[in-house]
Amino acid sequence: MPELNVLNQKITYIKIDDEDYISITDMLKSKDGDFFVSDWLRNRNTIEFLGIWEEIHNPNFNYGEFAIIKSQAGLNSYKISVKEWVEKTNAIGIMSKAGRYGGTYAHKDIAFEFGMWISPKFKLLLIKEFERLKAEEQKQLGWNAKRELSKINYKIHTDAIKQNLIPTQLTKEQINYIYAEEADVLNMALFGMTAKQWRNKNPNLDGNIRDYSTINELICLANLENLNSVFINDGLKQSERLIRLNNIAISQMKILNDSDVKYLKGDKMKKNYLILHGSFGSNEGNWFPWLKEQLEKNNKKVLIPQMPVGVGNQNFENWSNVLNKLDISENTVIIAHSIAPIFVCKYLITNQIKVKKLIFVCGFNNYLGIDSDFDAVNEPMFIDNFDDVKKYCKDIVCYYSDNDPYVKYDVEKEFADKLTDKQYVIKNGGHINAETGYTKFEEILNEV
Repeated sequence: MPELNVLNQKITYIKIDDEDYISITDMLKSKDGDFFVSDWLRNRNTIEFLGIWEEIHNPNFNYGEFAIIKSQAGLNSYKISVKEWVEKTNAIGIMSKAGRYGGTYAHKDIAFEFGMWISPKFKLLLIKEFERLKAEEQKQLGWNAKRELSKINYKIHTDAIKQNLIPTQLTKEQINYIYAEEADVLNMALFGMTAKQWRNKNPNLDGNIRDYSTINELICLANLENLNSVFINDGLKQSERLIRLNNIAISQMKILNDSDVKYLKGDKMKKNYLILHGSFGSNEGNWFPWLKEQLEKNNKKVLIPQMPVGVGNQNFENWSNVLNKLDISENTVIIAHSIAPIFVCKYLITNQIKVKKLIFVCGFNNYLGIDSDFDAVNEPMFIDNFDDVKKYCKDIVCYYSDNDPYVKYDVEKEFADKLTDKQYVIKNGGHINAETGYTKFEEILNEV
């Protein structure tokens, strides 16, 4: 069962009909005093909110019963339980669940509203934690896909070993040794080291060399497994197979890398675009995919890399390593959100790279005080001298809003003022992210 962690309170959430429902029973433990979910339900504003939500999402909602409940809500004598609410209105947004993970669960939209009842800070941290966990889930989905790629030809490979390399009447230990030895043929061909050598080199990492492989490496590995099985069936010696597989690995990795992470490379005279997300973010979140689509409609080259996120992963070095694989030139336009703007500034200064244009959204260069983990992953990106940024880009644009819940208006304005006079303030834009409805960002099209 997945868990959120907000203010040291563990909060479970579940999937119902492919929608996320969060335990408001768990959330309630963070509210000071003796309260029940029914205390929240008796509030007239709560009932109005729930009614609007059900109207949008539930075609079987009982409006007649809802009208009766709404007329009584807020009265001192009025009280209603979750069970009564569901039974009378056919509501689907909030429900009680029995069993091991029992309690009252609410659709994430409603749970966020419940979080505001606990405290504004709790709501903001809940949303941030939920976004982080969903990003991790997406990452895991991609990871599972990668792992499946490495298994595509596994059976073919092991069957070839079994039929051609394993003599009869060997012990299980001897058989496993042969399998491991052949696996290391592939490891040597692709990674230049055996599994043992990798473990000795990375004593602090769990798993194995393949667990930390890129998608391109795993694609290549699947191909090598297939080819090695063919070579084994053809009776080629291990030493000869290793040389062939290594040459093939070099060739395939060059093709894969040139067609993937380096596809910004080549056309030096044509503008290309790089879009970067923020802390605990995802390249699939907010308005990033939408903007990519808009630019590609005009035959622009666009890349949105997934940056390493989370404590222990997000730092200036790891983010720089991602950009180092790209060919960023004087015809590159970089669009960056949240912490990414200041990272870009530091990256350009450090590497002395000039770019065509910088478009920054909700940028900052200060501790935000949301929580210690958030400040910890942001701090390595900060810089001292903004004047140096202008040496590497003359055209800088900044967007920010007047009611950002994470970065204060004064902080965003201070950041923008140090870089450019070309500023756009978005009214009621929040953090200009999906949370405030920004799955599209029409305003930015004026500058890209």
